[in-house]
Amino acid sequence: VLTMIPSVLLFIFAQRYFIEGVTAGSSR
Repeated sequence: VLTMIPSVLLFIFAQRYFIEGVTAGSSR
């Protein structure tokens, strides 16, 4: 379970960063 926590946090961070990048690219 402890090994899954970093992967989940990394997945959420990557997804959030990807969404911000898409919204920033579409707004320009």
